Amino acid sequence: MSFIDPIKDIVKVLRSDGVILYPTDTVWGIGCSIFSTVATEKIYQIKNRDRSKPLLILVDSIDMLKKYIADIHPRIETLLVYHKQPLTIIYPANERLPKHLLCGNHTIGIRVVQDEFCKSLINLLGHPITSTSANIASQPTPQFFCQIDQSIADQSDYVVQYRRHDQELADPSVIARFDQKGNLIVLRR
Repeated sequence: MSFIDPIKDIVKVLRSDGVILYPTDTVWGIGCSIFSTVATEKIYQIKNRDRSKPLLILVDSIDMLKKYIADIHPRIETLLVYHKQPLTIIYPANERLPKHLLCGNHTIGIRVVQDEFCKSLINLLGHPITSTSANIASQPTPQFFCQIDQSIADQSDYVVQYRRHDQELADPSVIARFDQKGNLIVLRR
């Protein structure tokens, strides 16, 4: 699949501690390489986000997911394959996840992306990227690119061209976790 933006150029920005403004499988987000402390801190500054609120991460596959979590519930793979709405699950983190992403917690929200652009980007990068909605903290989440505060675009190191003119409302991800008994607890629909 071809996109307006050369994926390799975006990956170069991510590998150079850059922050990107990009379309996800839900809303527009700002993100960076999970390994960049510098870019992660820049995201918190851009959004004026409380540092105690962790960012979620996006992976391109269940195989990549398994590399960054302590254990995977047996029903996760089935759930991820058949769940059509984007699904963010809170998992126990493992030692491969950088501590700066955990904000003192032992869990992290991770979504296996369905969007081909995001999958291609993460696949070429070779590891997950962070994601948070492209809004200033306490402001409404923009539904479309044209609603994003200009200061966010100005402070991003790369603003993706792809899907800027989309006017189709995307569903936010469902957020869920598994309890100690293995029951799925939905935190946001």
